[in-house]
Amino acid sequence: MNKPVSRIRNLQALRIYAAIPVILYHTNFTLPGLRPIGLFGVHLFFLMSGYIMAAICDNDTTAFMRRRLIRVIPLYWTLTLILYSVAWKFPHLMGATQARPSELFKSLFFVPFVKSNGLYQPILFVGWTVNYEMFFYMTLALAVLINRRRAALLGASMVLSVMAFCSFFAQTSAIAKFYSDPVLLECVFGLAAYYFVRSAARRLTPSLTPVLLTVAIGSLILLPLFDELHAMDVVPVILRFGPLCFLLISTACLLAFSGVDIEAKVLVLLGDASYVMYLTHPYIEEFLDRVVGKYLPIFRINTPIGCLIAMAFVLPISVFLYLKIDKPTVRYLNQVICGRKRTEPALAMSTAVADPVAPAADGMIARSAPIVREGTLA
Repeated sequence: MNKPVSRIRNLQALRIYAAIPVILYHTNFTLPGLRPIGLFGVHLFFLMSGYIMAAICDNDTTAFMRRRLIRVIPLYWTLTLILYSVAWKFPHLMGATQARPSELFKSLFFVPFVKSNGLYQPILFVGWTVNYEMFFYMTLALAVLINRRRAALLGASMVLSVMAFCSFFAQTSAIAKFYSDPVLLECVFGLAAYYFVRSAARRLTPSLTPVLLTVAIGSLILLPLFDELHAMDVVPVILRFGPLCFLLISTACLLAFSGVDIEAKVLVLLGDASYVMYLTHPYIEEFLDRVVGKYLPIFRINTPIGCLIAMAFVLPISVFLYLKIDKPTVRYLNQVICGRKRTEPALAMSTAVADPVAPAADGMIARSAPIVREGTLA
């Protein structure tokens, strides 16, 4: 291991690598003969989240849950309340999203429920993945209270136990069906990736760098390829993407410890802004398509030029919102509520969780078909 690393820029680059295909998917544009891709990004984000949470449990458990809540809730609640207000005032714009107080309560407090479109989606439809994240955080927070030294192992056991228990009631309970979905296994795989990296980092030598690069590049290529190939549809999603995501995250981190850590600041910044991008990109795209595109057809996002224009808007707007609103808010709340400057976990990024990107469509983008996955979610 050539150098200690407190911030893995390779992981930040992987966040934007995972996010961009999903952003493109929501434009509804595809090349002739191909189908939309973006599913692999969801699985990559879940594994990264598990990796980062394991790093935090291993290095700095102080104010664990408070910091998770501060990172996720302010922006998520703000956008949820805005969308609820729009659904109340302009219900014709929001499709399956309705201004029901019960759905607002469940959305704000991460209780999964089935909308009228048959999908597990809160008011902010991409939040179905955040529901999983919050469950994962709460499980690990409980594990930290019980046994700080073995929090990750205990947390993984608790997740698996909940999945197994819920599987017995999946046919009769919507909540049980949601929490028995195999996607939660990917958070556990992420935990395992962290401990694999921690062990392998002690054995790194310069001669291994070409091997790590080969595996990383191969994983980068195979993930979208497996997403695109119809022949891979017969393979359960957890097996189609889980091992490749595990290899990609592990090799990216090991390369960073070998001194091969990406230097492109713009990729790191985009990775930092990926949570804002995840929550806001469908609505930026839909504004361009429905409002601007109504008068300027070139902005229709299902066209090649419109797709590129949408991307050209989503990226800088997300970065602006991150730098001017999200980052200052999170920093301020951490200082006020947690009472001290955040310390950096030794094997994690400094911008907290890698929040997943949701692939399903609803509300103002209800015309986009959801990406179908194994299990209960679309």
